[in-house]
Amino acid sequence: MRLKSYIIEEYKKKHRGIELSIDEVMRISKHYSDAIETLLRNENAIIMTRATGQHFDYKYVNPKKEETRVSANTFNYYTLIIDNSKSWSKYPKRSQSIICINNDFKTMNDYYYWVVPKNKAIIGECPNYDFWFSFNKKASNMDSDFNEIIRLIINFPHLEKIKNKNGDPIIKYINMSNIYDYMNAYKIKLKRFDSSLSEFKKALNNFDKWFKKQNIFDVPTLKHNLYYHSDWLKEWKGEPFYKLLEKTLNPKENGFKLTTVKYLTSGKESWTDAECLVIHHDNIKEVLSENDKKYHIKNLSSKQYKNEIEKRALRKMGFNI
Repeated sequence: MRLKSYIIEEYKKKHRGIELSIDEVMRISKHYSDAIETLLRNENAIIMTRATGQHFDYKYVNPKKEETRVSANTFNYYTLIIDNSKSWSKYPKRSQSIICINNDFKTMNDYYYWVVPKNKAIIGECPNYDFWFSFNKKASNMDSDFNEIIRLIINFPHLEKIKNKNGDPIIKYINMSNIYDYMNAYKIKLKRFDSSLSEFKKALNNFDKWFKKQNIFDVPTLKHNLYYHSDWLKEWKGEPFYKLLEKTLNPKENGFKLTTVKYLTSGKESWTDAECLVIHHDNIKEVLSENDKKYHIKNLSSKQYKNEIEKRALRKMGFNI
């Protein structure tokens, strides 16, 4: 079976990348020559890197055929917005990408890999070492300062029904400092509303409608109760909340950029939805060495090429030249 057909068939079974031999890597390496030749021309070239809990020599990964990636260890709100917002339309979808850090040699260990994207790969690059801390102009931390506020807001229409001993709705007193105390005291389980964009938008629309009808909060009071020092929330004027979220995450305003393997910035988080070779750091020299031979021959003149082929033939015959 041809290698391409083998990879397609294996992906149907596994959806976790396909392990390859060095020979198989070399057979398809021409499709990854942009990154490989960049490394061959400049030993200090910046490369996408990734740590993983698995150990292998070489893998082929196609992020678009993987299971849809969700935000790890937190809520999925910002991924849903970014994957579907017009301002992010030219970027690879985060939910269908491999996530890396450029030149992250500090974490080099047995599970440390070089990521080599396919030719013409489009790469999204953060202004910071971590996506979560790349919105400092708007939100200092995407978890506590963004996701948690969104989760509380979209649950407000349901929390209004819960009364304290005096018969007052508890949302009059809830803020980001005491929300977990109230959750424990009243056995509240906040809903996530982040399994799909339609579910998320519906929950936000419900909040917008509820906010216009209720008389417990005005905009300044609600902003203060939620997180008075959150810069992105200060900009809310009562417009539909989803519009505020899109504005907060705008890539241009926050310093994100689109780039290629030739123009990566060291120490920044990056991501791509292109097919990739994932190579253990101990094996990258072997890949470069094999490609160096091909690269060297490819750039010879016709006369030089003929001489090089003759030299290699003589070496195989045992002549030391």
